[in-house]
Amino acid sequence: MIELYTTDAAYSFLAFFILGFSLGLIYDFFSAVRISFPKKIVLFLTDFSFCILTALLIYLFLIAFLSGEFRVFAFAALAAGFLLYSVFLASFIRKFLVFLIKGIGHLLSVLLKPLKGLMKKIKINEKIRKILKKLLKKLYDLMYNKFIRIKSKGRVKDGKQNSQLEEIEKYFA
Repeated sequence: MIELYTTDAAYSFLAFFILGFSLGLIYDFFSAVRISFPKKIVLFLTDFSFCILTALLIYLFLIAFLSGEFRVFAFAALAAGFLLYSVFLASFIRKFLVFLIKGIGHLLSVLLKPLKGLMKKIKINEKIRKILKKLLKKLYDLMYNKFIRIKSKGRVKDGKQNSQLEEIEKYFA
């Protein structure tokens, strides 16, 4: 066991306190993203990212400041920093971050609006669109029927399906 002197312990306590404070700020950033984009996938991604980032940072701080040893005072300092941030600054910072993220989103939507209008003006020729649609539908039907034949071990009841499968086999042979 490595000896931990008082100055080293105070330095480590301060480092973990600052880490707890920083994790509070990071949590508020992820919370602002969650509030700005209220979808389940965003909730999952932000929570997952925060957990991974928190675990990684705590692990790195334990290695850097305490030689990888578990010390209760380090986690007490971490909790104290997070709590201090949460009590005194979290509501103000979160409101500011939500305002900032929504503002950036609004700015991007205003900047991209001309591109959206341009994309509507550029239309694919209607005839080409219909041909592509028919081609994709035929490909889908052909592949679906091939799957049915494989699944039923070659027992195809419909002559139409059989002819389509022969076309596929000729094409890929």
